[in-house]
Amino acid sequence: MVKGLPVIEHYAPQTYGAGVDNFCFVQDKRGFIYVANGSGVLEYDGIQWRLIPLENRAAASWLTISPEGTIFVASLGEFGCLVPDSSGFLKYQSLVNRQTHPQLKFQTFWEMCASSQATYLRSYRHLVRYKNGSIKVWPADGDGFDIMGMVYDTIYTRIKHETIVRIIGDSLVPLPGGDFFKEIKINGFLPYQKNKLLIATRKDGLFIYDAGQIKSLKTEADDYLKKYFVYDTRQLPDGGYVIATLQGGVVLFDEDLRVKQIIDETSGLPANGVNSVFVDNNFNLWLGHSYHGITRIEIHTPLTLLNASTGINGRVKRMLRHKGTLYVMTNSGLFRLTEKGNAYHFESLHSGAPYYFDMFVTHGRLLISTGNGILEVKDDNVLTHTPVYTYAVLNSNRDSNIVYASEGLGMTIYRVGKSEKWELVKTISSVKVAVRTMAYDEYGDLWLGTEYEGLGRMQINKKDHLPDTVEFFDSKLGLPAGEISVWSTGAAPLFSGHDGFYKFSRQHHRFNKLSETEMAMHRENSEYWIGLNQGRWKITPMALQIMPEKTIINRLRAIKNAVDFIYWRDTDGTEWYGGDFLIAKHKPQPQTLLPERPTVVLRRVMQGLEVIFSDDEIKRNHQIVFESEPTQPIRFEFTAPVFEMRPQFQTRIIGLNEQWESWGNDPVRLYERIPAGNYRFEVRARDHFGRISEITGADFVVNPPWYLTHTMLMLFALVIIALVWLFIRYREHRLKQMNQELERLVEDRTRALKAKEAQLIQSEKMAALGQMVGGVMHEINNPLTFIQPNLEYVQLNLKKFISDIAANPVTENRQAEIREFERDTINALKSSAKGAERIRDIVSSLKSFSAYGKNQVMDVRLDHQLSGVVDLIFNQNNDIRFIRSFNDTRFVRIDTMEVMQCVVGILNNAVAAVHDALAEKILSQENAEIRILTMDGPDQTVILQIEDNGIGIPEAVLPRIFEPFFTTRTIGKGKGLGLSEAYAVIKKHHGNIEVTSKTRKGTRVIITLPSV
Repeated sequence: MVKGLPVIEHYAPQTYGAGVDNFCFVQDKRGFIYVANGSGVLEYDGIQWRLIPLENRAAASWLTISPEGTIFVASLGEFGCLVPDSSGFLKYQSLVNRQTHPQLKFQTFWEMCASSQATYLRSYRHLVRYKNGSIKVWPADGDGFDIMGMVYDTIYTRIKHETIVRIIGDSLVPLPGGDFFKEIKINGFLPYQKNKLLIATRKDGLFIYDAGQIKSLKTEADDYLKKYFVYDTRQLPDGGYVIATLQGGVVLFDEDLRVKQIIDETSGLPANGVNSVFVDNNFNLWLGHSYHGITRIEIHTPLTLLNASTGINGRVKRMLRHKGTLYVMTNSGLFRLTEKGNAYHFESLHSGAPYYFDMFVTHGRLLISTGNGILEVKDDNVLTHTPVYTYAVLNSNRDSNIVYASEGLGMTIYRVGKSEKWELVKTISSVKVAVRTMAYDEYGDLWLGTEYEGLGRMQINKKDHLPDTVEFFDSKLGLPAGEISVWSTGAAPLFSGHDGFYKFSRQHHRFNKLSETEMAMHRENSEYWIGLNQGRWKITPMALQIMPEKTIINRLRAIKNAVDFIYWRDTDGTEWYGGDFLIAKHKPQPQTLLPERPTVVLRRVMQGLEVIFSDDEIKRNHQIVFESEPTQPIRFEFTAPVFEMRPQFQTRIIGLNEQWESWGNDPVRLYERIPAGNYRFEVRARDHFGRISEITGADFVVNPPWYLTHTMLMLFALVIIALVWLFIRYREHRLKQMNQELERLVEDRTRALKAKEAQLIQSEKMAALGQMVGGVMHEINNPLTFIQPNLEYVQLNLKKFISDIAANPVTENRQAEIREFERDTINALKSSAKGAERIRDIVSSLKSFSAYGKNQVMDVRLDHQLSGVVDLIFNQNNDIRFIRSFNDTRFVRIDTMEVMQCVVGILNNAVAAVHDALAEKILSQENAEIRILTMDGPDQTVILQIEDNGIGIPEAVLPRIFEPFFTTRTIGKGKGLGLSEAYAVIKKHHGNIEVTSKTRKGTRVIITLPSV
């Protein structure tokens, strides 16, 4: 016998919204349940009920389903089947032509069976076979047909007061020995063992039919079945049987017909009368009642319930097993589980205390702390050891005879004597708070969890095992406000508050909150749970861990509408859950007995109120098409026939959002303003076991509006192409005109720029020439300053001297004056001669430089050309030492004017750089120098190198020195055309010019020219 009660769910007529009589059940391939009801056919998809009316609002008397999945419906003078309507839901369609078969007009069909060959119906006066649109009718020869059933794909029926017959082909063939039942009312044909029939009678018991041999089968329920009348039968998925009675509920048998359980009103049925019984794919037992609706029973669930009828009273607070017996403490008393006959029963051991706080086993003792003191269960007796209000009790971890008791606002220590008498040892005066929990740490200290005062720590003396000192901790050290509980873990205890769990750090003398990752480290067999705001925590004497929302807890909440459950797990894996006036037993079953994982069904797709496509069309792989970008929401309706608890759903639209949405219970999804494109809607379901269904989906297309169709887009494209072509032609014409105008403008601007550049270059040259001429004039003026006075001296003194000689005779004294005059005159003439020579050299250099103005290309040696230029520059800057080293021997073909003007410009830059260095005192006067070097270079070239030790060029601007108009000189001292012009001239002569420089060190210019 099954101990405990199954999980039962009742659907009243007000729930499903139809008639009060329910006659028959079937389940389709999707898992939907269909019920033959007094108002038509009920459809239940696990979420909602729907009534399918028949013609003339007739009652549906029976249902059957063919191997292909077609549901046939029997009624008064009518039978038909369910087919999809335009909205995708099933509707009734008649299969009877009353003109062809008028004899069926007033017949009520009470039973139907669908074999692999055809569908059969029974009324009292006729048997009917429906096959591929044709109907065959067998009239009753005797008193009529009163039962029909199908076993091993064979149809059996009983002709009242005659015999049992089989339908073979087009004939009704008597069953050998079937006349045994001519006066026995039969209510069920079932398969039994191999090729045998189990025949259930109304009130004569069960029989086994085996090849003409009939044997009465005795069971424990024979008297029960005879008393309450068999009415319907079914075989269970595990090979067992269920028999429904008219007045006694249902009886469950195993495959050997041993009674497993009787379920009636005392078990939770709304009524004992059962019209029909059915077992679905998930082992749910469905019962149809008259006036009392429909009942669903979970017969193969590992969960059984023990409610108040078993003797349990109050809200369960603690459960544990001691010496093989399960003890339960509620807020009303102490109970233990016993077996009374074949059923569970809770025996009350103690009641009447104002409060029951805790129950635990310590050193072999089962202790209970109550408002009346400390209780101990010994055998069948409950002993009271102390009469004082006690919250918590704990044995010493060093001496099992020492007991710590939290009594009221303090703590007391007891010693258990040899006669089991509890003697008061000490009252701890330093503890004046309500201690609710106690636990030892790894150092032997006793921690105290209080109601309002935080935590206490009691240090225990190792000699007498009694406390030495007590220290209290509050929120200043990291604890939350309010009640704090302490839990033993076998090592460092854990402390719980309203917001989680904490651990004490001895190193930092502070409490640290634990994360879920840290909590996962504590995993052992559990004893009981406590509920927190975040998650659920499982407490054990040796461990503590955070638990997910277990499926069994979800089921219990759905059944009992409770929030928290106390938990105990036996060593064999059996779990016990305690709630309000309820204890649930959960014994895991083999995987073969678990229900199938859920199947999700996409029922229909709608836009606004219009049904676009239905489940039936989706199954035929019809593509869902929305004609234009939807202005009304697209509505997807789906379900999953999970009857134990409402399933959760997850959806996504591939092409719009690849991520799954959050799980939710709503079986409808609305999507607004989905842009044009190809998409796939997908949905999956999750049942209360956490199992996820396969993905169900449908492809759909959102067509663009008319102005975005392919035809219109092509037309738009052609128009755009034509407009673009015309625009391009117009632009080409305008661009051609603009190009011509631009070319003329560029030519004009180029000529102007070239003229301006030439003017600037000439200006630069003239400035350099003016500077050079100024220097030449200065150099010429210097010797003239002493030539002219010398000559004037000679002229004046010579004229005077000649006049004096002519007028006066030459005396000895005059001879001395003549010799002095001669010496002065010679010195003056020599000085004048040197000045004249200096003027001649300057004029010679100037004459040599002036020869370059002829703009002619000649084969020359650089050293011959450079001498005059260097002299000219040196004559102007004799404060700088010019060091020459002319070593070239090859001839170069150059325009001497252009090249020498470049050299002059470079030398002027060098002179300016040296002067800047002198001005900034970077360079001393005696070290100021410019080196001019020529040599024969590799690959038939001649190299000219000019190097100074002046101010240098900054590295950042060195790459720009050859740009026109770029200069490093201050405004007014240079136009930036020198090096750019030099670069152009050297490149014109197929040469190369390189400049290297270091700031405050100097600059080196290397010119390389090809030799002839």
